[in-house]
Amino acid sequence: MLTAMNVARGCRMVQPQEGVIFATASPPGRGKPASLRFVPAERSQGEEQPEDVDGSSLPARRCHLALNGKSFQVVCEHFPELLPRILLRATVFARMLPEQKTQLVCRLQELK
Repeated sequence: MLTAMNVARGCRMVQPQEGVIFATASPPGRGKPASLRFVPAERSQGEEQPEDVDGSSLPARRCHLALNGKSFQVVCEHFPELLPRILLRATVFARMLPEQKTQLVCRLQELK
């Protein structure tokens, strides 16, 4: 994920002064429901514990979202109501299977 974020910055898809937030989704398991967290990339690498935002709302500030194939799949299956808003703010997609890439393109084309 960090490599994809650095490539996006290098290609100027994400400007140096702009923030990136990782959208990290986990499937349900061990009696826990599916979860969706938004973690600022700048804080995910530091010593300080990142502040999570629950899946009920996207971060308020203007920023780019980044997510991997696993999180994309969980969002599609368990948080479909948030998917359009996530896709409109997502810039970085990493580690996606070919089927997930196809699904991503179809979902983006469905947006109006």
